[in-house]
Amino acid sequence: MCDLKAKTILQARTEGRDPLTAVAIPVLGKGNKKRNVPVPVWLLNALKRYAKGVRQRLVDLRLGYHKLEDHGVLFVLDANNRKHAGNPITPQIFDRHFAQAKDRLLKRLSKERDLARYESTQRERITIHALRHTFALYTYMEKRANGDMDAIKYVQSVLGHSLRDTTESIYLRSANAFESETRESIRLHLEGQPFMRIGVEA
Repeated sequence: MCDLKAKTILQARTEGRDPLTAVAIPVLGKGNKKRNVPVPVWLLNALKRYAKGVRQRLVDLRLGYHKLEDHGVLFVLDANNRKHAGNPITPQIFDRHFAQAKDRLLKRLSKERDLARYESTQRERITIHALRHTFALYTYMEKRANGDMDAIKYVQSVLGHSLRDTTESIYLRSANAFESETRESIRLHLEGQPFMRIGVEA
């Protein structure tokens, strides 16, 4: 994600498309392997606004301060520190910002009346990599629900797994556990009983 190029986003064609549909964006993964990743049109449009507005202003500051040309990376550091303004965001900085966002979420939830929601969220492993798992799981289940008999193949290609077994071992088991947990949650809700989350390791 930190290597995503502004040009890639700006060249994506979104005009006149349903905001809830997705456009395939080429990205480079491990070992410089190229794959296409579906990105919702509404998110692409937001990233385009960022690239043309906030990002361009920061890259221009970088050029003015240090006479450094545009590096092309989409996500850049803000102007809190003039020395680093417009430089590419590193994975370490991205992780730190994500952790801070998680802390803000937990702090907000802790002030709400629904303490069970706060406690449940606190137990979850909320990481950037967990977002990848969530995307893969929901994509697999959505494709299968719509009749794709080999949904795991699509998930494998999007995630960039070289071996199908890798994708199956992680997501088929997780999908089955999630479906079982969801059925139990619905059953207990219909019976008016509290639902205790079943702990499943991904």
